[in-house]
Amino acid sequence: MSCGNHHDMPCAEVLTVMYLYLDNEELPCAREMIAEHLSECSPCEAQFGSEFLLKTLINRALCAEQAPAEVHSHIIMTITQIHLEITTVHEHP
Repeated sequence: MSCGNHHDMPCAEVLTVMYLYLDNEELPCAREMIAEHLSECSPCEAQFGSEFLLKTLINRALCAEQAPAEVHSHIIMTITQIHLEITTVHEHP
């Protein structure tokens, strides 16, 4: 995924750390670089918005009933794997 413009941080790198960014986890780069990229790149911003919405809906659904921590971890791991598979397909058609 790319808008075709040059960015200091390539789209592939932004998409790789998107879940860390969403979860406010430690990042291998500066948060400002990701925020700047998202403000310049509408495809990445759209992907970020979709992932944020999905994460919000999942959190809302999971908070309705308390599931064991293993279930939360399994769901997040599965979503991450699917996201990586989709990203790989889009990067290497």
